[in-house]
Amino acid sequence: MQERANNLRAIYHSDDSNCVELLRMKRAPFFQLCNLFHTRGLLKNSINSQIEEQVAMFLLVIGHNQRFRVMKHTFRRSIGTISRYF
Repeated sequence: MQERANNLRAIYHSDDSNCVELLRMKRAPFFQLCNLFHTRGLLKNSINSQIEEQVAMFLLVIGHNQRFRVMKHTFRRSIGTISRYF
């Protein structure tokens, strides 16, 4: 659990250049997008996954053409969980 939190912090709480490399957008637009999904009710926080993690999963799969099996190791989640949020 702690390892997952550290990994997520490294993805979207680092500097803008690192965030652009990973998510293909800067931190401010990323959090604005997450906030938009939240306010419009398009995504909801679940018990185990926050909206930011769900959006980051989607952006990494799309932006880098990653397979769910690769994302499994990045986010420390099962393939089924990644598929559900994708």
